[in-house]
Amino acid sequence: MKNRYLVLFVALLVIGSLLLVACGDKNDKPADTKAPTAAQTEPATDPAEDTTVPAEDDTTAPAEDDTTVPAEDDTTAPAEETTSPAEETTVPAEETTVPAEETTAPAEDDTTVPEEETTEPDVVLPYDYWQDVLFYVPHVSFDEVKVNSIAGTNIKPADGETATVSNTVSTLYVWGWAAVMEEAYEFGYVIDDGEIVMDPAFTFEAEQGVIDAIAGVGGIAGNRFAIAVDVAALEGEHNIKALVQLDGVYVIVAEFNINKDGVTETTPEDDEEPSTPSNAVVVDLATLADQVGYRPNFAPAGYTKPLFVLGYGCYIDLGEMDLSKYTTVRILYGCDGSPATQENFGALNGDAPIGLKSTATYYGNSGTYEMDGDIAHADMVFSSDAWASGARWVEIDLTNIDYTGNVYVAAHNPANTQIAISAIEFIPAEA
Repeated sequence: MKNRYLVLFVALLVIGSLLLVACGDKNDKPADTKAPTAAQTEPATDPAEDTTVPAEDDTTAPAEDDTTVPAEDDTTAPAEETTSPAEETTVPAEETTVPAEETTAPAEDDTTVPEEETTEPDVVLPYDYWQDVLFYVPHVSFDEVKVNSIAGTNIKPADGETATVSNTVSTLYVWGWAAVMEEAYEFGYVIDDGEIVMDPAFTFEAEQGVIDAIAGVGGIAGNRFAIAVDVAALEGEHNIKALVQLDGVYVIVAEFNINKDGVTETTPEDDEEPSTPSNAVVVDLATLADQVGYRPNFAPAGYTKPLFVLGYGCYIDLGEMDLSKYTTVRILYGCDGSPATQENFGALNGDAPIGLKSTATYYGNSGTYEMDGDIAHADMVFSSDAWASGARWVEIDLTNIDYTGNVYVAAHNPANTQIAISAIEFIPAEA
């Protein structure tokens, strides 16, 4: 019985061992399958070391080696390569800009040049209506409108009125002066909206008084104008503008309306000149052509022979003479006959000397007198008929004059006024 039990015990022990071996084999297979897990869990006592090392080796190193380096090599380099194309793109952009400039230049050439060729300068309102025009013309004196010549009848209408012009009138002369702000200028006119007519001949040399007045109002330049407006073919009512052209614009210096209605008007004939004694000594003004103020003629003002137009400081040198041989000297003088000149004569209260002097000086101007060297003189009288048509003779008594020496003919200039002298005659004592 014991042996039986012993055998049974041994058998059970063997079977138990076999079962244990079998279970061990089963456990070996999962252990092999889960080896990584076992490897990770075996060092459970020091997981931080395992985690830190891989973080430094597997995460940080690759970030430096695999991410950072490629970023420098693979990303940055292409960025530089991309920048180069961008710069290459900028160059074409500059090349595109050049054609744009070339396109702009033709635009200036094609547009501006025709404008200059076809556009007339602007017609600017008169200086006293538009203040801005003072930039061009700081002052205008519109004095007269004369019929057929500067010496003709003055028909300048009052503001807002119309001048009646007869069918016998071919030319109207617009007379005055202007101060301008440019060295280059030219006078002209336009009738209605017709063709603008400019002519250097319309500029008339100003006397010293006007020159001083031009400077006084701040003008850079300026002159008198005698604008000859051709009205021969006109009929009915018309508007006339006298112009000065400067700095690309036309500025109106005078404007008036006329009605050429066919009424015949005649210009009053000049008064008959006093006869010249047969033995009179007539000064040949043409022999004095080298002196200041000499003119061979003054056709617009009605003078066809030599004369002198004396401004401030001017005189006529006759050379040496013995005045005891003569009883009288006669001088033919004239002025522009304008209302402004009439006012300036009036300011002198009749004291406007003209005569002979022994010194090379004039009789002063504007009421300031220079009487040194006065030999003999008389006073001038204003005439509303201009220049030749209003010329007057003055006779100066030389009966008690026994002066011998240089003789000068001179006059006193009313403010802004020239005096024309067109004849000088000495009457001998025996006449």
